[in-house]
Parts: sequence; structure tokens; C-alpha cells
Amino acid sequence: MGKIDVNKIIGTTRDFSNMDLSFEDFRGYDLKGCIFSGSTLTGANFSGVNITEVDFNDAFMSDASFEGCVISCSSFRHANLQRVSFKGAIIKDSDFRNAFIGLGDFSESRIKNAVFANIKGEEINFRNAVLEVVDFSKAFLKDANFEGAKLDSVIFINTDLRRAKFSGAKFNNIKEEGTLFYGKKPWGGVGEARDLNEFDSAGYD
Repeated sequence: MGKIDVNKIIGTTRDFSNMDLSFEDFRGYDLKGCIFSGSTLTGANFSGVNITEVDFNDAFMSDASFEGCVISCSSFRHANLQRVSFKGAIIKDSDFRNAFIGLGDFSESRIKNAVFANIKGEEINFRNAVLEVVDFSKAFLKDANFEGAKLDSVIFINTDLRRAKFSGAKFNNIKEEGTLFYGKKPWGGVGEARDLNEFDSAGYD
């Protein structure tokens, strides 16, 4: 997999699968329908780009930036999104199943009709995000930060939320079953969450 000069081929193909595109700057490009499956996109900059019907499945994208993007009908299944920033992004109708998102940043984002089932990664940041119809079934969200977030019709089935922070979060229509969680669960209808830092985490890995 050799290094590719995006400037030379961006207008001639939509298929960038299995390419080395690390540290490329995609700002200003129309990426609708592009395929990046299996590609290396370490440190790539997609900030502010309209991401529509884009395939990032199995891509290695650590430290990439999607800040301020509008992402719709796109797939990040099995992608490595470690330390990737989606801060302030609008994400809708998209699929993150089985992605690794350790230290990922979704703060201040708006996420609707998205699937995050089976994702892995500690300390994912959803601070002040708005999440509506989001599926976190079987997700590993240990030490995740949902402080100040608004969660509506969010699914936490068999989800690992140990040491997750929900201070100041608001909830509506949460579907939960079999969740690993310290202390009293903060949802159960519209209302504000308790500060969970007070709870004892002894006895958990």
C-alpha cells in the first residue's frame, strides 16, 4: 500500500480503498460516495467536509479530524478511530458498529439515527452532545463522558458504562437492560443525572 497524492486523483476516482492517505488534507473536496475501506488515514483532516454515503469500513484513522463535519449515511464499521475528533459534527443515519474509538471526541456533536453497537474504547467524550435514537448495544464505554449531554431514545443494552460520567445529563426514553454500571443508574425518564463520582467502583475490572 503506497502513499498516494490525493490532489492528482481526487477528480478521477471515488475509490480510495487500501491506500495510504495518512496526513492528507481533504478540506474543500466533494467526497460524496467515496470509498476509503481498508485505507490508512492517520492524521487526515476532514474538518468541515460534507461526508455523505462514504465508506470508511476497516480504515485505520487514528488522530484524524472530522470537526464540524456533516456526516450522513456513512459507515465506519470496524474502523480504528482512536483519538479521532468529531467535535461539533452533525452525524446522522451512520454506522459505527465494531469500531475502536478509544479517546475519541464527540463533544458538542449532534448524533441522530446512528448505530454504535459493539464499539470499543475507553474515555470516549460525548460531553454536551445531543444524541437521538442512538444504539450503544454491547458497547464498551468504560470511563465515557456524557456530562451535560442530552440523550433521547438511546439504547444501552448489555453496555459497559463502568465509571461513565453523566453529571448534568438529561434523559428521555432510555432503553436499558443488562448494563454494567456503578451505583444508581441516572436515567428513568426526563430529568437530570446525579454526579456519579461519589460511587465506589471496587469490585470491577
